[in-house]
Amino acid sequence: MLVRRLIQVVPLAFILLAACGQSKRGANDNGLTSGSDQKGYLHADSDSVIFLRWTEINGKLNGQMNVFFAKGNRTRNTDTSAHSFEGVSDGKNLSLNFTGSVWTDGLGGKTWTGTISGNELTLVIPSNNGQLSPVRFIAGTVEEFNDAVLLIKKGVREQNATVQQENADAARVQSEQTAVFEANNRVRSSLEMLNTATTQLAHSLNFDPVFEAYEKTWEKMKSDHANLIAKANERPLTSYKVGEAQYLLSTLKYDIGTFEYHSGTLVYNFKSVTDAIKSVRDAQSKVRINLQELQRAAASNSSGTPAAEFSEADVLPPIKAGDEKIQEAIAAVKKASVRRGQYQTQAKELYRKDEVLVKGLKATD
Repeated sequence: MLVRRLIQVVPLAFILLAACGQSKRGANDNGLTSGSDQKGYLHADSDSVIFLRWTEINGKLNGQMNVFFAKGNRTRNTDTSAHSFEGVSDGKNLSLNFTGSVWTDGLGGKTWTGTISGNELTLVIPSNNGQLSPVRFIAGTVEEFNDAVLLIKKGVREQNATVQQENADAARVQSEQTAVFEANNRVRSSLEMLNTATTQLAHSLNFDPVFEAYEKTWEKMKSDHANLIAKANERPLTSYKVGEAQYLLSTLKYDIGTFEYHSGTLVYNFKSVTDAIKSVRDAQSKVRINLQELQRAAASNSSGTPAAEFSEADVLPPIKAGDEKIQEAIAAVKKASVRRGQYQTQAKELYRKDEVLVKGLKATD
C-alpha cells in the first residue's frame, strides 16, 4: 500500500502523523475551484488515500498533498497529514519539491518526479532502500477524497468492532476455562481435607491409654482397700490401729481423686472427638459444594477444555467413609462413657463401704 511506501521515505516525525490523503491539481483545466468539486489527483487503496492538488503559473507549481490512512494491526485508528510543495511542469513531465522543514515535515526537502497522461498522474517515489516506486494517481475531486476517507473510517470501525468482539469472546472463554480449572483444584483440595479429617477422627478414638490408667488406679484402690480391711481386722484394735485405718481410708480418698482426673482426661478426649467429627462433616459439605460448582462451571465452559476431573462417583466413597467413621466415633464415645461410669461407680461404692467401716471402728484401749 502506498502509505507504507511513504513511511519508508520519511523519518519518524512523518510516521507519527502520516495517513492517507487526496490533493488538488492545478493547471489550466485542473485549476482550483471552490467546494467539494475541487479537482486534483487521487490515489486510494483499502486503508489509505492521497490527494494532490496545485496551481500552475507559467509552468511553476504551488500545491499541497493531503494524506489520510488507517494504522495499527488488530486495533486500528486513523491519522492525517498535509505537505506543501513547489514544482515545475512542462505539461507532461513535472517535479515536486516538498518545502516543509525536515524538523517539522518528514517530506521536507524531498523531490518526487512524474508524468501526466490524460487523467492519470504517475509519480516516482524514492524509498530508503534505494528503490524507486512508481505510484499511479487518477483525476479526482475533494468529494471523492472525502468518500474514500469515510470508507476507510468505516472499515476501521468495523475491524475494531470485530476485534473488540473477538477479545470479549476470548476473555469469556478464558474466564470459563479458569473457572473449571479452579473448581477442579477446589474439589481436589476439599477431598484431601476430607481424607485428612477422617484420618484424624480415627486417631482421636484411641481411649486405651486413659483406661489403662483407670485400671491401674482401680488395682491400686483394691490393694488399698485390702490393706484397710486387714488393718481394721487386727486385734486388739488399739487407737493407733484405728488411726492407721483412717489414714488408709484417706489413701482411698486420694484414689477417688485420681479417678476424677482420669475422667477429666476422658472428657477432653471426647471433646477432641467432637471437634474431629465436626471437621469431617464440614469437609463433606465443602466437597459437595465444590463438586456442584465444578459441575456448573463445566456445563458453562463452551470450549469443553479443561474438563471436569471429578464426578459423583469420585466423591461419594470418601464421603461415605467419613459417615462410617463418624458412626464409629459416636459408638466409641458411648462405650467409653459407659466404661468410665462403671469405674466411677465401683470406686465410689468401694470407698463408701470402707468409709462406713472406718467410722464404725472403736478402739479397745
